Amino acid sequence: MGDSILQVAEALFLEDGFRAVTMEAVAARAGISKGTLYARYPGKAQLFLAIAAEYRKRPRSRRPLPAPADHSSLCSWAAEVASQLIETMTRPNVIAYEEMVRAAGRRFPKLVREMHEMHYEDNAGVIRQDLVEAARHFGVPLPDPDFAVDLLFATIWGWARLDPQQGRPDRISDLEAARRAGALFARGLGLPVPAPED
Repeated sequence: MGDSILQVAEALFLEDGFRAVTMEAVAARAGISKGTLYARYPGKAQLFLAIAAEYRKRPRSRRPLPAPADHSSLCSWAAEVASQLIETMTRPNVIAYEEMVRAAGRRFPKLVREMHEMHYEDNAGVIRQDLVEAARHFGVPLPDPDFAVDLLFATIWGWARLDPQQGRPDRISDLEAARRAGALFARGLGLPVPAPED
């Protein structure tokens, strides 16, 4: 029963936002009494903490990163990685989850910071390993892989967070944004930036 309550509560938080959801709405959707819900979770804070704990346990599925051999430069490889990250970060379910966590952040800043760090480090670790292999493939010295990963994330983060309805420029596609991110990444590492590939 506990898992189904958490699934219902998470779905409501994602649909309506953390602040708008009431314990009564969770109980009604879960088909249980308010007393049963409050016996397990004394308040919305405890319910959110339980959802966060379950989220941390979930296995993460990932699309494989591009093979360096399929690209002509580290810049081109980084652009494809950026394209994958932008595509992932702009999925409606990812945006909804981030909005839920951000709304809860006012009440649980430490937990939200820990969730962000866990998620960032989880993704950065995978990309770091592939980036080192790609740099080796292209003969590019990479003295500080952590800096390089941070640089790659920083080049795409703002673009992915721009909401198309709230001001993302229509004149630039996600693909062009990824190309620009790859070029900015290469410049940040002091590498030459090749002409865009068609």
